[in-house]
Amino acid sequence: MVSSTVSPDTVLHQLSWRYAVKKFNSSRVIPDEIWKVLEQSLVLAPSSFGLQPWKFFVVRDREIRQQLVEHSWGQTQVVDASHLVVLAIKRDVDPADVDRYIDRMAEVRQTPTEKLQGFADVVKGFLKQPPYPP
Repeated sequence: MVSSTVSPDTVLHQLSWRYAVKKFNSSRVIPDEIWKVLEQSLVLAPSSFGLQPWKFFVVRDREIRQQLVEHSWGQTQVVDASHLVVLAIKRDVDPADVDRYIDRMAEVRQTPTEKLQGFADVVKGFLKQPPYPP
């Protein structure tokens, strides 16, 4: 059994303390060691079947961030925040995406692609007929 040093009440308290920041102090910057952990948490975020049909872009260039203000309902937070992460989601995942994923999985696991065919078929079946309306 794994012991926990954080009580359930503490976790709930931390989760309930949140708000949308209206104005950032542009002189404050997230320290690199903290940012590296936050960025890694984006990469490790799970998705259904492990496909992770998204990309995260960390926009550092201030000129590009300034251009994004007009696409962000005029919110200057995209410029003033210490870091800006843009999430791009692939909405039309198709069988070719699944094949690439399976090929990569086979490579990483050093296993024949054929051994993963059952899983590939399940994922493709889900894409063909999801259990919920689009």
